[in-house]
Amino acid sequence: MDAMVTHTTTLCEALGERIRSYKVDHPNLSGTQVAKKFNMSASSLNRIENGDVRVPTIDQVLKVLRGTGATGDLLKYLDENYPIIAETYRDLYSHNLKSTFVDVQFEKFFENRDTFLLSLLLVTKDHLTRSEIDFLFGLEGQTVINKLLESKYVKEEGNKVYFVSNESLQMDQETLKKLLSLTLEKCYRADQINKGLNYLSFKSSEVNLEKAMPKVINILKEAHLKISNLMNQNENKGSDSIFFGLVADSLVEKQTIASGRLQ
Repeated sequence: MDAMVTHTTTLCEALGERIRSYKVDHPNLSGTQVAKKFNMSASSLNRIENGDVRVPTIDQVLKVLRGTGATGDLLKYLDENYPIIAETYRDLYSHNLKSTFVDVQFEKFFENRDTFLLSLLLVTKDHLTRSEIDFLFGLEGQTVINKLLESKYVKEEGNKVYFVSNESLQMDQETLKKLLSLTLEKCYRADQINKGLNYLSFKSSEVNLEKAMPKVINILKEAHLKISNLMNQNENKGSDSIFFGLVADSLVEKQTIASGRLQ
């Protein structure tokens, strides 16, 4: 599945061929089951396979590549096969280029309301004990941990359960969107703001999208780097688990406004 595509093959054709080949190699899976394994909707997968998507998003490209078995250095793979997409990848993940994508099946734990927090704690902390898991999550937490232990990323030694990789892990944009939403809903404590130990800010504004948004994104990337560096400083190390998230986007799509329609 990692074979090179010819330079005469368009990206859409290559993605469609990878999907068809995967289905041939997995005849017992229905189209819906394949889409679920790829962490995509069945309609999106079918449209890409049938060539109905002329310009796939970077998220769709990565889902298909990862789902059909593209492994290792995805950026190198994109450089060799789809240099234009590679540039988009660099721009999107410039703060985390050295990280590796987790398996699609493992990634699903981070977008599920019942499993995201335990999964997030596991990759954030040095380790969790079975007693801590039981105290925080009860029997349901033990069930989730047992499922996580089936992956290559989680191990158990004695009473300690830990995440085996020291590298930062990358997830696709849809998963990050769900993870941020779930984490805000579950973990942000608005009644604690007066203690100075959390922060939330929001602003909407009318601007020239093409001029303003690249500048906003650069500021957010710089802030991400500064905060990450601060967290890694020895003087700030501790046992508390915190999170931060940075996001900016349009309230409605520009072409939707231009056409006089709100969708």
